[in-house]
Amino acid sequence: MRIDHRFLVGACGLAFLASVAPAWAQRTRGAAAAAADPAAVSQASAETFREQNVDPGVFYAVIMDRPEVRIGHTRLAPGGARRTHTHDDVTYHLLIPISGTLTMTVGTDAPIETVPGRVYFMKAGTPHSFKNEGTVDALSIEVFVKPAPKGAAGGGPALNEAQALALALAAAGGALR
Repeated sequence: MRIDHRFLVGACGLAFLASVAPAWAQRTRGAAAAAADPAAVSQASAETFREQNVDPGVFYAVIMDRPEVRIGHTRLAPGGARRTHTHDDVTYHLLIPISGTLTMTVGTDAPIETVPGRVYFMKAGTPHSFKNEGTVDALSIEVFVKPAPKGAAGGGPALNEAQALALALAAAGGALR
């Protein structure tokens, strides 16, 4: 079975999206609203960044949680393994390795080694797991795009893959500095 979770965007694509993320965020939220409402921009700081141990050797922290998207930071210590799980509450899930190498299994496909800077895409409900077989911590950003709220008035359009990735990169840039 072939699943469309493979490489989406290379290093050039990531650089491009990182360069357009601030403009996209400003355009979609409105410059005046962002300036007037401090809550319009969500970001993690050293004071709010809290890792939770979710599996042996696996640590997760929410960077941003908004109605349209949740962005998390995942750290796997050497030997750490995230058990097979699904995300049924989202439209899709992007895994963006930052450093180290993860061995990832998606559905019934053979395991693959992730590459930092590549983006891996999974639809809602896709079973997946990953482990760190290396000797250093493996870090990644996970983006969970949520479905549009039912009956939400003025909620705006749902994010597409490029918009979600741009938002994730903007958040990661602030959280990882």
